[in-house]
Amino acid sequence: MPSTGPQYDRQAGTPYIRYSTYLIRHRTMEGMDIGKLAGATSHFGTFTETRKHLRSVLDNAQAGRVTTVQREAARFAVVDAEQLLRSLMRLRPAQATVVAEGGGWSAVLPGLPVHGDGETFEQAIDDVL
Repeated sequence: MPSTGPQYDRQAGTPYIRYSTYLIRHRTMEGMDIGKLAGATSHFGTFTETRKHLRSVLDNAQAGRVTTVQREAARFAVVDAEQLLRSLMRLRPAQATVVAEGGGWSAVLPGLPVHGDGETFEQAIDDVL
């Protein structure tokens, strides 16, 4: 059964605290076979070509695969909106702060240039979204 208080190093007689650390593996794409990495993605070079295959583009997005579309000099990614939202929420939780001020409410997302105001709490939240 784990102890909840500080433990002691038996040899030195000094207290120490046991804690967990997490190792994050860092990899670069240098030297990797991009063709193998991109196996779950597809690309269409023109908007016309994309339009011909729109059903498969949407099916791929729903299955979690990314499709890129080239239109002139710009490239776009087609992804499932719900999966994107879940990923963004996991990567950057909002941690919204809502305060009553000046007869209304203000909602702020710390660290982001986003805020909302309203006469009610709900209106401030709707405005920030």
